[in-house]
Amino acid sequence: MKNIGTQQIETDRLVLKRITIENAEDMYHN
Repeated sequence: MKNIGTQQIETDRLVLKRITIENAEDMYHN
């Protein structure tokens, strides 16, 4: 297996991506 890091997964209804400091405020208010 190769470590390729966190990959973004996107579907029609959902986007999963790595957590970044830019996401912190949105996560706090959710």
